[in-house]
Amino acid sequence: MAELPEDALDLDNRAFLPPPLVKPVRCLNLHTGTARALVDRVLSCLDHVVVVSEPPADLSIGPSTALRNLPDGSWIFAFSPFEEDEGKGSGTTFLGPYTIDARHPLLESVSLKGVAWHAPAELTSDAVPLISCGATALLLPAEAPHEGYVCNLDLERTNLPRTKSWPVLFYNLVGLCRTTLPGPDRTIVPAGGMVTLRLPSLDSATVSVKGGDGEKTLDYREEIYLDLPPLPQLMEIRAGETKLYTLGVNWHDPEESNLRGLGSGIRRAGVPGRPEVGRYSRWADPLFWSLGTVLAATLFCNWYITQRRAAP
Repeated sequence: MAELPEDALDLDNRAFLPPPLVKPVRCLNLHTGTARALVDRVLSCLDHVVVVSEPPADLSIGPSTALRNLPDGSWIFAFSPFEEDEGKGSGTTFLGPYTIDARHPLLESVSLKGVAWHAPAELTSDAVPLISCGATALLLPAEAPHEGYVCNLDLERTNLPRTKSWPVLFYNLVGLCRTTLPGPDRTIVPAGGMVTLRLPSLDSATVSVKGGDGEKTLDYREEIYLDLPPLPQLMEIRAGETKLYTLGVNWHDPEESNLRGLGSGIRRAGVPGRPEVGRYSRWADPLFWSLGTVLAATLFCNWYITQRRAAP
């Protein structure tokens, strides 16, 4: 907990700062040969990634044929081959133009400029492709029973791993997978807000939330949307006697952090229900009136002198 000296507003003098929750992502690489080396290299560059040699894994990467027998709900990033008898020389190499769903978090900051993309198959799916070239789907969401994505790409016949978009793509992929792991989406949260809490498998049928306002019990669910109290405090989520997570609830005043329109002068404290109170107003700023007076006097003097010179 960080604490500031006492002042007129004691409410925001304390900040509860529990350590951030680190959620390592276990990645299983089922590629072989050159493709395996390309994936291992990019995974070694990412923080909080643990490469495992066998299941279980949070994210499995490899040929589609090697990922089919994974448990339902597994996260995958599948590449070719998609069929056991798929020939190495089959497919088409595209040079663009590519259609990219840039709004999708997987493709944030991903560019395919100058990329030669070899698609070994014609994939069909009801899902909208995230990347396509003409009528050919190049990147698709995975179909049930798995989660993740299917990449219509031969890693040995493309230059994508030699571009800066290759590590960016995997950074986004691992980040999306991490959001599905147990734990809160953040540990430092604003008072009066809401936090999404994903719980691991538990023997207990209930979980308890303990804070400065007391303790309440919730029925166990895999995902809980937790309403936060209006006052700063430290909260603990427990299953029986086991502490699962700690949340730091801190004071958050949107007006206090809104620097637009601020200037010199004194900002009055806000009043609940009256957001206009405490906001900066140029009409109440003495500097505004001082500058306005000087400007008006200058214009008057200029006009007076000009008129005297123009008089016969």
